[in-house]
Order: sequence, then C-alpha cells, then structure tokens
Amino acid sequence: MRKLKKVAILVRNKVEETRKVHWNIEFISAVKSNNIQKARIALKLGADVNTQDKLGDTALIAAVMQNNLEAVKLLVAHKADIDWQSRQSRLGHTALMWAAIRNCSKIAKFLIEKKANVHQLSFSDDKTVLMLAVSFNCPLEIVKELLAVKGINVNQQNKHGYTALSFVQDTMGRQRDIEGQKQIKNITTLLLEKGANPLIKDQRGKTVLDEEGNEIGEVIEEFKQKKRKKTSELLEPFLPSVLAALIAEFKGTPIDPIEDL
Repeated sequence: MRKLKKVAILVRNKVEETRKVHWNIEFISAVKSNNIQKARIALKLGADVNTQDKLGDTALIAAVMQNNLEAVKLLVAHKADIDWQSRQSRLGHTALMWAAIRNCSKIAKFLIEKKANVHQLSFSDDKTVLMLAVSFNCPLEIVKELLAVKGINVNQQNKHGYTALSFVQDTMGRQRDIEGQKQIKNITTLLLEKGANPLIKDQRGKTVLDEEGNEIGEVIEEFKQKKRKKTSELLEPFLPSVLAALIAEFKGTPIDPIEDL
C-alpha cells in the first residue's frame, strides 16, 4: 500500500511538472506572438511569469522586443523580474536596456516609473542603459526620462573607464543623416546640462577630448559659450551697482549696492 502511495505521489508530481512546463512554453509563445489573452490564461493555469526561453530571456524581455506595452504592464503586474539579466541571452541586457535600444519610448518610461535599475551594466558590452541610449542615438524623450531618475550618475564608468559621454564620439561618427547628427548633439547637450564631465579619464588615461576626429569638442565648446552668455545675461542687471560699489569701496566710501538698485 505504501509503495502504491509513493508511486501515486511520484506520478502526480510528474504530471504537475509536465503541466507547468507545457504552460510555460505556451506562455512564452503567447507573449512572443502578441497573444495577450492566451498569456493571461497561461498565467492563471500556473505558468511562471519569469520562465525563460532557450536563450535565457524572460517573457518580459520578449514583450519589449515586440514593443507590446500592454503585455509589459501585464507581466509587471504579475511580479515579473524587471531587472532580469541572463548570461545565456544575447548580451545580458535588461528589459529597460532593450526598450532603449529598440526605441520603445513608452515602455522605457513605464519601466523607469516602475523603478527599473538604471545603474546595471550589461554583460558583454559592459554598458548602462544610458550608455546604450547614447550608443544607439535613442529618442530624446528616453534620454530625458533616464536623466530625470533620482540618483542617476551621469558620470558612471564601466570597467574600461568609459562614461555615457565616451560613447558620443563613436555615435557621432556613425551618423550620416542631418537629423541623426542633430539628435546626438542634443543628447550630448543634455548630458552636459546634467553634469557630464568631459575631463574624466578612461583606463587608457584619455578623456573624450583626446580622441581623434573630435566632433564632441565642438559641441562642448558651444555649450560652454552658451553657458557663459547665460551667466553674463543673468549678472548684467547687477553689474552697474556692483561696479559702483567697487569704485566706492576703492575710494573709501562704502555704499549699499542693494539700496542702489
């Protein structure tokens, strides 16, 4: 009798395991084919929301690859691992990284709102999502969303010492159309406004300004000039009173510059 019970338990467990494997396969397949209804059914029938395909990617990454915001929201609502990185997959990118690479602006914004990790580095190319966004010349709205994340480090370096600004030069060199060139220049300006430091040295001891064919230098110089002009414009209304105060102090007759305004 005991042996029969053990056999029954083993059979039941095997059936349950087979059922889960079946629905996991159906679940991944449903997400990849944008069949949201089938994906919902699979989840209800026991599919693991974090199950992986043969490449080691989860359904969430598959949904991003399909640019399917509805599927992404469904999976996140079912507690999908938002920062999943598989060493078996193509590059070890997270869902947010893929959203940036594939210009899925709405998905990127949603994942950022859900606190996706913006500091993670991909496995093979060792880049943060911001570095990838620069490398692939992503839409400005994605870059803006990333830079708006509280605590983001615009000067974060990878193992080679490269920052997001380091990848601008290469991206500039690959842009052949006017719109692409304009966009990467706008991205560069956004990085500089956020505090990107062009003087940070990489593992070779070089800064972005030391690279050959330095197109980024022109953007940085233009940014500096605009910044000086803006500072000058802000100070201009106060210059007469400040100058008067300095002259008066030089003559030994201090005056109140605020009263003199």
